[in-house]
Amino acid sequence: MPSYQSCGQETDLTDAEIAAIVRTAAVNGMTGAFNMIDTTADCRLEDRHEGDCASYQATLTGKAGAAWLRWGAGRRVDWLADCGGDGDCILYRGHPGQCDRDPYPAHGRRQASAR
Repeated sequence: MPSYQSCGQETDLTDAEIAAIVRTAAVNGMTGAFNMIDTTADCRLEDRHEGDCASYQATLTGKAGAAWLRWGAGRRVDWLADCGGDGDCILYRGHPGQCDRDPYPAHGRRQASAR
């Protein structure tokens, strides 16, 4: 099986998108300390995927799932369940393409995209 190569398209979150991460966590009853909120999004889906790009942006300590920014045909932030389909996949449930097990990709950052 070929090694996984993520798309890597990059975009920065707006202040409104960062606020949406915090607001939607509270609305969905997800309370607790944030492990992190990343303000730069790097698409983690498989290279040459179809549809929107997606990047995990925040997690809460001791809680499953993550806040994902999806962009392409619009931009939105959603809290999505973990994949759970193939071992330690770091993507969301129902993602397109192969599973990704590397939380720290070696490809580095790519050019920002309006994708």
